[in-house]
This record gives sequence, C-alpha cells and structure tokens, in this order.
Amino acid sequence: MDHPATLAWPDGSQDLTLQIKIHLGLWTNWSQGRVLGATLTMDRQQANFLIAFTASFVVFVGSRFWRIICLVLHQSYSTSESRDALHHQRQVLLRNSGSSDSGVVSHGFIHVRVSASLISDSQFKFIALFHAWRGSNLQAIIRTAPALLLAIFCTIAFTIAGGFSSQIQFGNDDIGSAVLIDGTNCGILSNITSFRDQVALEKVAARLFDTANNYVQQCYSANSTGVTDCKHFASQRLPGFMENMAPCPFKDSLCRSNSTNLYLDTGFLDSHADLGSNAPPDERMFLRHKLQCAPLLTKGRVSVHGNYTRYNYGPQYAVVGTASNFSKGHLDYTYEVENIDDQYVIMDNKLMAEQSYMLRPLFAGTANGIPGAEPSSTFVPDDELGRADADILIVFLSGHGVVFGEPLDDDWYRATVPFATAANIDEEDSLSVYRTSEAASPLGCASQWQFCSSNTSACGPMASYFDAISGAAEAFGATNSESTSKGAEAADRLDWLTIATYIDALSEASMLQQLQDNALLSKQNLFGGYQGSVPNNQWQLDVTNWFSITLAAMQTSLLQTTSGFMITDESTAVLRPQTEAARKLCSNQVCILRLGRLFSKLIVPKKIRTTRYSSFSLFGLLFTYMLGGLILAISYSLEPILACLHRRRKYRQYAYLEWMTNETLQLHRLAHEGVDGAIGGWSRCESWVPTTAPGVLLTSLDISDLKHPKLHSSKETTTLPSLDVTQTTSPPSDTLSSGGTDLEPSPSSVQHPQPSCDGTNLVTNIDPETPQISPPHTPLEASGQDVVHHFEPPSPLEETPCMNTSQSDRQIRPVQNLDPGIPGRVGSAPPRTHTTFTIFPKIPNSTKNR
Repeated sequence: MDHPATLAWPDGSQDLTLQIKIHLGLWTNWSQGRVLGATLTMDRQQANFLIAFTASFVVFVGSRFWRIICLVLHQSYSTSESRDALHHQRQVLLRNSGSSDSGVVSHGFIHVRVSASLISDSQFKFIALFHAWRGSNLQAIIRTAPALLLAIFCTIAFTIAGGFSSQIQFGNDDIGSAVLIDGTNCGILSNITSFRDQVALEKVAARLFDTANNYVQQCYSANSTGVTDCKHFASQRLPGFMENMAPCPFKDSLCRSNSTNLYLDTGFLDSHADLGSNAPPDERMFLRHKLQCAPLLTKGRVSVHGNYTRYNYGPQYAVVGTASNFSKGHLDYTYEVENIDDQYVIMDNKLMAEQSYMLRPLFAGTANGIPGAEPSSTFVPDDELGRADADILIVFLSGHGVVFGEPLDDDWYRATVPFATAANIDEEDSLSVYRTSEAASPLGCASQWQFCSSNTSACGPMASYFDAISGAAEAFGATNSESTSKGAEAADRLDWLTIATYIDALSEASMLQQLQDNALLSKQNLFGGYQGSVPNNQWQLDVTNWFSITLAAMQTSLLQTTSGFMITDESTAVLRPQTEAARKLCSNQVCILRLGRLFSKLIVPKKIRTTRYSSFSLFGLLFTYMLGGLILAISYSLEPILACLHRRRKYRQYAYLEWMTNETLQLHRLAHEGVDGAIGGWSRCESWVPTTAPGVLLTSLDISDLKHPKLHSSKETTTLPSLDVTQTTSPPSDTLSSGGTDLEPSPSSVQHPQPSCDGTNLVTNIDPETPQISPPHTPLEASGQDVVHHFEPPSPLEETPCMNTSQSDRQIRPVQNLDPGIPGRVGSAPPRTHTTFTIFPKIPNSTKNR
C-alpha cells in the first residue's frame, strides 16, 4: 500500500548536532589550559579508529618495554662460570619471553590447561619455573622472584595503561565529548524597523522560550522523565540559590507577607565554565542575577468600572492618537481585567467553555536610578513599588473560569471562595468547588543584574539591567574619560555577551509574555478547567520555574547566536559583530561540543556536548606516541648496539654470545650439534637464524619412550671422501700405548682429540670466538665423577693447528679410556672390540695456520 511521501513527524534532523556545524581539527579547550587543553576533534568513525589504534599501540609498546627488561636482566645474570639448571632456564626464558604476560605466567604452573582463545601456553613459563623449583630451597625462590615480579608489574602497568589510553578522549562517558561550534554564521536580529522583521523576531523569541521551557521541565526538574537530552549544554543546569522565607522586596505595607517571600540568586556565573564561552582566564566574564518576588496587597488599589476591574500600582504607558499620528501616553491605572463574575459564568449548568489561567506581565525598567525610565517599560511604578536599584515586574493572575476541588490558601492564587457544586450526571455524589477571590491577583518582583570582568574584583554595581551595564563599563575602564584598550575590549565582550544570551531588562517579562499560562507549574494538574491539588506555596514554585526558564533561555540563546539560528529566512535586520573583539570571536568560532558553553571569546567558541563527535587531548596523544616511540626505538636499537660493541670492542663477549645462543633457533642448533656433532656444517652461529649446508638432514625425534622423547643419537657410519676407517681391539691398560695400539674410550666418557704438531693427541677447549658450549676446566682426577665433554669436530673445510701433518692419508688416533669403575682414572675395563672414528682432514699446503 502506498503512503504519503512526507514524514508525519521529524526524522531526527532536529538533533542539534546534526544542524550545527562543528569545528573539526585542532583548537584549545581553555578549561584545561593552553598546554593540556590542546584538543583534536574528529567524527565518531575516525575517533573509534584512533582509540583502537592507540590501545593496540600501548599494548605493543608494553611488549617491547618487557623486551628491554629481559635484555637487561639477562645481561646482568650472565656469567661464564658454571651455574645450575635454574640459572640457565631463567636465562632461556628471559631471552625468549615475547611479552610481559608471557613472562608472568611462565613462573608457576606445569599442568594447567587453558583454552587457547583465552591464554596461550607460553604465558605459563615463568610461573611454571617458579612452581617447578619451589621445593628445592628458599634461594631458588628468591632467585626467580625478581624476574617474576617485574613481569607481573609490567603486565599490570601496561594493562592499566591500555585501559587509560581511552582517557585521552575528553568526555568519553555518557555525558558526551566537548566540541567547538563553528561560529562562521554567528549573528542576531536587531535594528527592527519593519513589520516583517518584527514578526521574524517574535518567531525567534517564541522558539527560544518554548525550547527553554521544555528543557527546564526535563533537566531542571527533580521529576525529569529523561525524554529530553540534558547533556548538550556545558552545565546541565545553571546554579541558583533560593530563600523562601525572605522579607518583602518593596515597602512593607505593600506585601501580603513580610516573611514568606521568595529570594533567588544565581551567584556569579562564569561565562566560560557555566555558559560555555570558551576563553582564556583574562577574557572571561562573570554575571549575577537576583530575583525577589512577593504577592501584593490590593486594598486601596482596586476600582470597578462597569464589567472591568482596574488595579493601580502606577500609570501604564499607552499609545495615544491615530495610526499615522500617535504618541506614548499614560493611563491612570496599571491593569484592567474582566470582573470576577464575568470570568466565572455558568451557562446551562455548565461553566464557560474557555477555562484556563490568564497571565499579564507588566515591566518597569529603571535607568539612571529612575524607575520606569527605561524605554521598554510598560508602566511607571509608584513610590511604594518602584526601586532605584532594580527593574520592576508585576504579574497579574486571573482564574478565568478555573475551579479548585479544595480551598487553596496560596498568597497569589487565593482560591478560597466557594463557587458551586460539581457532579457527574450519573452519580449522586457531588463536590464543592472554589474560585479565586480576586479578578486578578498581583505578584511583584524586583530584578537585579551585576557584571564583572575576568575577576570579580572589577565589577559593576548590583542594579537594574541598564544601570548594571553602564556601571560595568566604568568598572572595566571603558568610559570616554578613562578608556583603556583592555577595558574597551572587555566592554565590547560584555556587550556582545548580553546580546547573544538574550539578557535584557525584559528577560522574565518577555518569557511570560510568550509562554502565558504555560509558565505555571500548576497547569500540569489542570484538566478541563478543574485544578487538581497543589501546595499552599505554589506561587513560589511557579516563580522558581520562571527563573529557571530565564537561565535556560540564556544557554539556548548563546547556542542559537553562535550557530546562526537567530537568523531566519524572513529576517533582514541582522546584526553581525561590529568591534574587532567581536569579529575576532566570531571568526574563531569553534564551539566546544558541550552544548552549553557557547562562547570562547565573546560569542564564539561555544562549547556543547555530543556523542556524534569526539575530542581528544592533543597533549595526551603526543605524550603517548612520543614516549611509546622512544621505548620502541630503544628496544630495537639495544641489540644492534651490543652486536656492534661485541664485534669492534670485544665488549662482554660471553654475555652477548649467551644472549644470541639462548634464542630458540640457536638452542635448536646446539641441541642437534650435541647429537650429530659437526654434521650439517652450521653457519651464522652468531645471528638469529643459524643455517646448515644445503641438503643436510638432521636427526629426528626419538619417541620410543613416550615419557622421555629425545633426538635420535647418530650411531651409523657416515662415509666421506678421503676417509680411513680402522677397526681395532684394544686391551686394557693403565697407560697410553705408543706405536699402533688404540685405546678404547669408556662408554661414559668420549673425548675427541686433536693432533698436535709432534704427533700426540691433545684434548682442547672450544674456540672462545665460536658460540659453543665450553668444557669445564676442572681436571678429571679432581672432579670425583665422570664428566662428559661434547665437542664439535673440526669441519672438513677448516684448518687444523698442525699444518706439518702428512697429507698423504688420514689415520685413526688412539683415545685414552677412562676406567668406569674408578671415575677420573685410566680404566681396567675388560677388552672389547669397537670402532673408533678420529677424522683428521687433509689440509692444503697453501692454507695458513690459525
């Protein structure tokens, strides 16, 4: 079924963050200072990528930092003296631990099975080492503990660092991220000269106060439903202080009570912290607003004229004359309204159809200490009501047909007069209802403002709006007789701030004129002209609500001015910043995405909060990546530096070669050399990857004992060119036979001799320049036990120390046998036949001795 093309309700395009142009890139959030406040704003997709990459980078840096620790520990533990298995196992683990978590878990459990998706087997090595040697002695535990504790520390530290890497994002919680609004289109409607511009201004004001009213009901109320997003503004709600037992703000004879009146005060609002005007400390403004209200007595001020009742608290301004020739005159009363009986008319046993409260605000602005002298005033208050230090607002409330189910002894509503009996047609029960006792009940308020520069020591007076602005300019040093550049700039900033926030003498009056009875909280319990139960201090709740709406309108107006919302398609009278300070602010308008802080310099950089964009600390990003880059550079340069020192300066040769040979592939080479001997022709023994000659096959794994797998021992004879093999039978002897007698090596001790230049056999140590395991230097007779020495035979391509040996043939040299019955001595084992291979390659004459 087809449906209309137009959506019946908004599709989300009313979201402020979709309508406002956001500044993407770098800017300074002065809340954090010049250095820490350097900020990078990105859209959500780019921000998510940056967060994920940074977290991965921190983890990678952590693994390289652990690599540095392993290298330092390995070098410090390295020694050429003989050490036990624990020492060498620790060295191997330090050499081959890829990350600290793999190092941590390497110290303890042996038979722990964990899913590979959670933890790899290599992570148990250090813990397994610690666990395996725990029963040996306390010294073994102490020797293992430092590496284990350092591994644990690195794992915890970099795990926390990985988590905190997301903190480089400002406001990465449900509040949203602070961003800066692009203030290119900032401007307001002003210089209204035509009816078209007046209509455009009224539309802007209507939208402003309706938005502010909705925001207050959701975000300033303790009973918020959570329907409205309250986290756009820099401050969800502006601070305010209340006293509901205040004295009368006028002459005592005018107030209904001298002790139960209302006093509201914002305290000093910071244009940066509270209103979101992103600016350095010396360019901030402070403002303060006070509102004191009290229900007024009507005795002696009421007169009836026909069907109307007049109230007189001072003459009302009125337009006198014709449309082509008019002037501003005075009426001899303040307000005129229908009589109370005309408001409550019963027709056919029914109340009049239109039943709702009616509000009428009247304003008297004070200029130069004269009440009512401000041009926008609508009446001139009398001496009892007027104040030289405040603007006066009087609000008349009419019941206009609204009935109450019970008497309401509120000083402003005053619904205590029985009116009628109400009942449903089908019900016998009836209910008495009440009406208001006055045709219009007056409520008087005194409004005051105060403005300060970057610190509260330079403040104007607490006065009416007009006098507060004038006094602040003098306090800033911006008057004609005493002008300074900073003072003039501060005055310009204040002027634009008050315009952009829609602050003027008419603040509460304009709001009430627009919202009418919607500004009353009591209307939330009003249905069909019947007022539900409300407390006896309902007027105080209503006035507090007005005060909150005025503050919310300031926040909203800042946002609309900065983003250009104030300028509509119908408007022609647009005011752009005229001063250098204002133009500078507008041209740099980058709004901080916290929907409440709209200014940074006057009107521009306004900060709001949003989750569609993310702002990052540039200092945090640079610190993370620079420190991480330094760690990476150190980790990747240490080994090349040690290699260079080893080659050129012979620096700590043993420690370096131990580091190289403890690597996995080098350990693999050493294992096969221990079994296969020289077979394979290994090369690159000082690098990470040793290699064999092409085509060489290494021995495989012997699994004949499933509980003790090992490499196959090489027992087969390998035939090589120019090789003589002799089988001999050697009798037992306590001395080495000369001539052609061979001696049998004992099964537990085999030594590979080298020919000396005089024809005798020598058992020598390994070349210290070659990274192979060296034999112990303890004589066999002193050791008290059989010692097995494994040597790599000389390669067929290597030179021998004896260059004068005959090259005509290779011969089998006798090797002394050790007595298995008495370790360390020449044995008396029974004679047996065996095959002994002692291979000495032929060396070309041209080859030089080592």
